[in-house]
Amino acid sequence: MSDTGSIQDWDCQYDTIVAGSGAGGMTAAICAHDLGQSVLVLEKSETYGGTSAISGGAAWVPCNHHIAVPHASDSYDDALTYLKAATRGMISEARLQAYLQSAPTMVRYLEERARLRYRAMPEYADYYPELQGAKPGSRTLDPEPFDAAKLGEEFLRQRPATPGTLLAGRIAMTAAEARVLLCRERGWIALLLRQLARYW
Repeated sequence: MSDTGSIQDWDCQYDTIVAGSGAGGMTAAICAHDLGQSVLVLEKSETYGGTSAISGGAAWVPCNHHIAVPHASDSYDDALTYLKAATRGMISEARLQAYLQSAPTMVRYLEERARLRYRAMPEYADYYPELQGAKPGSRTLDPEPFDAAKLGEEFLRQRPATPGTLLAGRIAMTAAEARVLLCRERGWIALLLRQLARYW
């Protein structure tokens, strides 16, 4: 860049530059790459993953394709009614509709193009179950475990999970597993032993 501020030369050029390496940024990078674009992801911290890496990874997606299980159902109208009540007019209806139309497509896309796999949680209720349009479960998707050994040295560059989301502050667990262990539901001891054995 010259003294006048005009751009003269670039060391590198990319079709798409993504700021931040959280779930949203990484999804944008995957989509841009799949469209044949060159992509650069910029992350200000020493590790990548953003707040997504410490959030547990669950995603709230109404009308997702994993919801088609016995005794579970959802509808666009119910989801929109719930979102309008939950956001209390602070978000435009157009944006809510855009989310409801795009989120299920996003889940399918990532499962088809990336290694991410989800499962619906039938007993994980919406955060405001008293609101009209709320569902007792299955809208929240839990990512299935992934063998981190496949990442090689890249695993060490990820932002560590919050200790509160780990068993004994060390062992990863899904939201579904956490529910069984924390609530000591039927089979929790067997699950605990399996977790310890898997970690070992």
